[in-house]
Amino acid sequence: MTGVTEVVDASSSPRGRTRLRRSSGPAAPWPVLLAGPIAAIGGTAVTWVLFGIPPLLLWFTSTNTGAVADSVMGVAATVWLGAQGVPMVVDGVTITLVPWGLGALILLVLFAAGRWAARVAVIERRSTALGLAAVAAVTYALLAVGASALLDQSDQAPGRVLLTTFVVGGIGVGLGVLSYGGHLRTWLTHVAAPVRHVCAAGIVGFMVWVGAGAALVGIALLADSATLLDVGSGIDVAALIAAIVLAIGYLPVAVGWAISYGIGAGFVPVGGVTVGPFSTEVVPALPPLPLFSALPVSPPAGSAMLPVVGIIAGVLGAAVLRRRGLSGRSLLAAALGAVCVSALLLTIVLVASSGALGSNQLDAIGPNIIPAVGVACGLWAVGYLIVVLPTVWRGLAHEHVTERE
Repeated sequence: MTGVTEVVDASSSPRGRTRLRRSSGPAAPWPVLLAGPIAAIGGTAVTWVLFGIPPLLLWFTSTNTGAVADSVMGVAATVWLGAQGVPMVVDGVTITLVPWGLGALILLVLFAAGRWAARVAVIERRSTALGLAAVAAVTYALLAVGASALLDQSDQAPGRVLLTTFVVGGIGVGLGVLSYGGHLRTWLTHVAAPVRHVCAAGIVGFMVWVGAGAALVGIALLADSATLLDVGSGIDVAALIAAIVLAIGYLPVAVGWAISYGIGAGFVPVGGVTVGPFSTEVVPALPPLPLFSALPVSPPAGSAMLPVVGIIAGVLGAAVLRRRGLSGRSLLAAALGAVCVSALLLTIVLVASSGALGSNQLDAIGPNIIPAVGVACGLWAVGYLIVVLPTVWRGLAHEHVTERE
């Protein structure tokens, strides 16, 4: 399937010596209807291998009576679908809190599959690239529905599985296809400059909070590292494997909770109890899960100053707009748009960090979304105004002087 070029080097011997050099591209472009399904099949196979390794290790390291196909593949299918947003049902309990860390792994594999498909199909037009991504996404979704039915995942509705995996496959493979041929970069260059400015500033303001949330999770884990090591040393290998997988899967969720904590709105780890820098509620005993391992028992010293991060984020977002040459009323309008972009991204993250991890007290946990987004918008606005108002004022004063002259 790859082209081969024959090169003859006659200087090394009287008869000459033949060397083979493989060209980097395919001998002929693959049809979209072939490259798309193969990319989807390959991406599915790789993710299944990755998701099957932890259950297989659990099966070998624990007492079991079931067959490998039932024990390993069933668990792998449940977690694989759950990582893509399909509700997981474990022992009759529905879990809707998505382990996005594992979902990111799936997207990474599909992204690589999309780039491979774009390479072998030699995509030159954007419409063909979108068609290739659509074919791969449909194939991926059909494989997911087939695997769910084959492994008797009767708790998952086929329609939900089909729609969810189609979206995930479309995003992962689509980004890979568009990025390989430069189509994504070309599309971004055609976006109007004001829109790019607003999105850039909004992303900066949002990413400041993401960085702060990740830092808070890291600090909490370091502060409680001794307890975590004690717990880890006291459990068997099977439980340790499960804990590591859960920790990886729910790490982005923990960051989402930490963002809401830093904003000041806090989050709900158990029904009716809010953990936040200004909360005095007592947290009851929680399940021994990695997601709950580093929750602060009481607000740490200085935690009341965490919302200042939002003001800093607003200042940095406004600085992005100023560096791009905006001033006056256009700067004010762009700042308003950037706050909206940041709020949209924050809402997506907080909603993705909410759900159920069980029944009763764990059926609705996660960030306090509406208060968090509202407070964050206020903090961003203050930060933007610190930069925008003096600039607008100077611009108006200059216009007034010009009119008088």
